Amino acid sequence: MEVRDSSVARSTGTGIFALTDASRAGIVIDRSTSTLNGGSGISVSGANALVHLGNSAVRGNNVGLSAVGGGQILSYQNNQLDGNGVEGAPTGVLTLK
Repeated sequence: MEVRDSSVARSTGTGIFALTDASRAGIVIDRSTSTLNGGSGISVSGANALVHLGNSAVRGNNVGLSAVGGGQILSYQNNQLDGNGVEGAPTGVLTLK
């Protein structure tokens, strides 16, 4: 799935969530924002859950980035992550080409 030029805001839960148990689930997030959500701005759960994050802002959420159960949030290192209750961090980085 791809989220591009979008805004996810004011959810009582998580803004963008990749969840999987057995099959692969991937989300590419580009030029988007996840703000003011009651849960995480971006969350992944499960060993096969993967997010590629670039040119995006994650602000004002209870938790900025959350990866559990082996899920991965890979950053192109050109994002804005600030003002969250708990910032969190990407689990890995990608080279911008």
